[in-house]
Amino acid sequence: MNYYDIADDIQKHPDAWCYITVGGRFRGKTYSTLKNCLDHQRDFIFIKRTMDDVDMMSALTGKVKSKVADLGADDLNPFKAINRDCGTDIHTFGIRTGIGGFWHTSRDEEGNLIPVGSPLGMTFALNGVTKYKGMELASSGQEQWIVFDEFIPNIYDRVNRKEGIQDFYQTVSRDRPLRGLQEVKLICLANATSIANPVFDALNLVDQVAEMQATMLKEGEAEIYIEDRGIYIHQIPDDPEAMGILKNTGIYRAMKDTPWGRMSYGNEFAYNDFSNVSKKALKGYRCVFGYTYRNKGVYIYYNNGIYYVTDSKGNPDRIYDLSRENDQKAMYYDWVITLRDACISDSVRFKTYSMYDLIINFKKIFRIT
Repeated sequence: MNYYDIADDIQKHPDAWCYITVGGRFRGKTYSTLKNCLDHQRDFIFIKRTMDDVDMMSALTGKVKSKVADLGADDLNPFKAINRDCGTDIHTFGIRTGIGGFWHTSRDEEGNLIPVGSPLGMTFALNGVTKYKGMELASSGQEQWIVFDEFIPNIYDRVNRKEGIQDFYQTVSRDRPLRGLQEVKLICLANATSIANPVFDALNLVDQVAEMQATMLKEGEAEIYIEDRGIYIHQIPDDPEAMGILKNTGIYRAMKDTPWGRMSYGNEFAYNDFSNVSKKALKGYRCVFGYTYRNKGVYIYYNNGIYYVTDSKGNPDRIYDLSRENDQKAMYYDWVITLRDACISDSVRFKTYSMYDLIINFKKIFRIT
């Protein structure tokens, strides 16, 4: 197996604060990251999306104070493979709802797992960020990592597009730089499922990753370091040996050409529709309206039944300010429905995917009722 090592990415760009790794099935993304924390005795926080996710990880061991343990399967333990390979016995224990910790363990006289010593790291639910206090998340250690595993949700998961990874990071970081401690590193790991996910949206990375897709599909790997923002994105290929075996399975032969198959076996964001995304010349077009979103201007042009959405500045009669609730509603009823209908009739093009996503998911982003 050709395993991935997070240390290589950090060595290439040690000054980054955020490392995002996408793809690489059977390459050991989570294994590598947690093993690095273990080997270097680094404080870390393992992020799950919901409180139920955190509680499920400790369901086999129970609360840390109760010493209750079920010696059944341990499939939800992120340290399971490390325990197997390294002879460790690390498990998750709940502390309270939505909060847990990872401990080395021993067995009591009845064979139950009990935690030993101090926790190696903590696990928190992202949807509980408003309930946590800084003292619960802060570390006095010189290094601290936040590991957000499976940060891209499955297409059938119901998630909040504004789930707040940046708020969680700030709560953890607190005053570390003022105390002379290293900046917290955020490690985000996932397979390629949906490019319009909450982390890419919050960090304004949707278009950069969309542009990387062509390189990824052509060369099998792509990377970009956004130096002024301290963000490194690495799209890595799946393990060729494992994929060679999977290509002989019945499900691969049946599903390889479907969106699910291209996502699962081809490392593509196959559930995202890029057919309306392309660049056009503006000759013959007139600007009909514009909007500002996240301090950027976007302008909509029209020519002979075709709309074009771009950041090329125009001079329309109205520019909607999407930081204002009234402008959100006005733009929706004035134009968004028209542009969505134009998408259906293949009569609109968007310069970038984020422009397309805003129109298609306008009601979800702005909660229009």
